[in-house]
Amino acid sequence: MLKKLLFDTLVYSIAPRLPLIVSFFILPITTQYLTPLDYGVNGVIMAYFGILVGFRELGLGVILTNTFYRHNKSYQLVWRNILGFLYIWGIVYVFAFGLLLYLVFPAEAESNKWLIMGLVLFPLLVFSPIERVANQYYQLKRKPIPISVISLSASFVGIAVSFYCIVYLQLGYLSWFISAFISNFISSSAYIYLMTVKHKFIPIFRFNISTFKRYLRIGLPVVPHQYASYLLNSSDRVVMDVMSVNNADLGKYNFAYTFGNMSQQMAQGVTTASRPYYMSILAGNKPDKLIEFRKLTFFLLKVFIAITFIGCLWLKEIFGILVNNDELRAMYPLAIIIIMSYNFTPMYQNASLVLSYNENTNALWKISLTAGILNVLLNFIFIPIYGYKVAAITTFATLLFLGFRGNFMKKYKEDQPLKNYSSAWIVALAGSTLLVYLLRDIHFSWKIGVSIIILIGLVLMYKRKYSNVFTSKLIG
Repeated sequence: MLKKLLFDTLVYSIAPRLPLIVSFFILPITTQYLTPLDYGVNGVIMAYFGILVGFRELGLGVILTNTFYRHNKSYQLVWRNILGFLYIWGIVYVFAFGLLLYLVFPAEAESNKWLIMGLVLFPLLVFSPIERVANQYYQLKRKPIPISVISLSASFVGIAVSFYCIVYLQLGYLSWFISAFISNFISSSAYIYLMTVKHKFIPIFRFNISTFKRYLRIGLPVVPHQYASYLLNSSDRVVMDVMSVNNADLGKYNFAYTFGNMSQQMAQGVTTASRPYYMSILAGNKPDKLIEFRKLTFFLLKVFIAITFIGCLWLKEIFGILVNNDELRAMYPLAIIIIMSYNFTPMYQNASLVLSYNENTNALWKISLTAGILNVLLNFIFIPIYGYKVAAITTFATLLFLGFRGNFMKKYKEDQPLKNYSSAWIVALAGSTLLVYLLRDIHFSWKIGVSIIILIGLVLMYKRKYSNVFTSKLIG
């Protein structure tokens, strides 16, 4: 099972991010033609992009997953019905988002307002529903290859377009929107062919009102939960914009966050790959399934901490090689905090999957929305006092809250009564972040030694404590 999980993780986490890795290696060239202002404009627009993201699918992804596992022979009909609903709802969603974007559009990009709005809104209306269903289909079928091939192909084209627009046309921030549109067009065209022609997922636009009321009763509580992701990951740039932090500083923060985004996407890839195995455990009838569930969570937590620690330890050298801009290069200490903040992910998935599987979705929004609101409030309080950099610390603190709050909820404890040692894990995550931050400037020879020790410890830990998890028939 470990080989399969590692393979799926490679496909979901590493392979789709290869273009992102490549884009980092061309930073020495592109950063010569970009300014903090370009990163600031892009950061503001993309931050506002997320304000309504929780309403894009109204939480119906929960229904897609549950019907796949509970009604495996008839789920296609439900999925086609939901796909049709998402297309109709998409008209309302795109109109609302377009109006918001029009009202808050940054003055520095006013000359390209309508072009950027078209590049952002059209894919949401035409491509988003089918792409969402396609990704869910191949993920739950444990067939990651099509997703990987499509993602890689479209992303490499996007990188080439972005490079050409930045270096040769010198379009600055506009380059990212053009390349994103072209990349999205390529990937979504492939998904439309696969889902509608090959797998016959033709949208059904006739809805049983009582059925969709039931779906929405389960799905809508997930909307605040999904919206909280925006409040935690992107709202800091909106707060900075509202509080008139200059676009150059906002751009420097946004650049540091690009490395954090990579950490977040890697974490999402691992959770995407591991989710079917978690669900198989929950759907099983073995008496020790909860022990296996917890062991898998603990294993992923330790791997996350070890890998991000090593990456952050070398971040100064990475910035020195990749970033050809002194103002942006100085942001590596900030990037360390942001990258380490996403180590909460395995524990968060642990709680959210248990609650979602048992259809206790009302409990999810109480955790996530509280964390998101707390992050916004802390940013409003501390940014005027300590400056824009403090947003990285508030994000770290509120992500820890998001990751571990579910373990203390009554509904979660009823379904997963085993002790998760949450306090110890919180100390481990915070302590490892502080330690790597303090060690960020030590001599490279020491960094080599520390990295080797961590990797050896990771291998020994697996062999002594977790090898049996991956041979268990529960998830094999």
